[in-house]
Amino acid sequence: MKPQARPGIAIAVGLSILNVFRRAWRPYQTTLGLVDDLPGYHDVRSYPSARLLPGLVLYRFDAPLFFANAKTFRDEVVAIARADPAPVWIVVAAEPITDVDTTAADVLFDLDHLLDSRGQSLVFAGLKDPVRRKIDVYGLTAKIEPAQRVAALLVDQLTGPVRFTQAATELIRTGATTFVEVGPGNVLSGLVKRIDRGVKTMSVNSIESLERAQEALAR
Repeated sequence: MKPQARPGIAIAVGLSILNVFRRAWRPYQTTLGLVDDLPGYHDVRSYPSARLLPGLVLYRFDAPLFFANAKTFRDEVVAIARADPAPVWIVVAAEPITDVDTTAADVLFDLDHLLDSRGQSLVFAGLKDPVRRKIDVYGLTAKIEPAQRVAALLVDQLTGPVRFTQAATELIRTGATTFVEVGPGNVLSGLVKRIDRGVKTMSVNSIESLERAQEALAR
């Protein structure tokens, strides 16, 4: 029985290897958007009602970037750039990109040059440190990051863990005495009061409460 089982095992292993190559060659790609009552950004295919940010597309490419799929990545980014209305920022949610080879680096150089000529910016957010060090060796960091780094940090802030306590504590330390919460409920106001009971909080969730807040802040 054992000799008969070996060809089947070999075929299964071979098919598994081919499937890995197929996924790397033509990886899953999607756009991410905001979903009501869910933190972070989510796949618009899974959540068709997800809202996109005006002027910005958050694009995810679920594979390392290498010679076999670099053109696929380029073609998709170019298609996004040519959409109507055209985005100003194309932000790559880069956590799944675990490597960038030299061929992909050349493609990224050319892609960044093309987008620059169109007045658009390519940003990589959430790059793992080993990948960041590698693209720095290629010289890509200086090419695609300086001005765009601010946008990448913004996306990291929006998609990363909320550091509300640290932010509120620092604001109070630097002299903030009044906090205005905009939206239903007063959860954040309650959190601020836990940090410092001496600060003043206001909740704005209607036209009337907005007018009251304006009057109070004008005093």
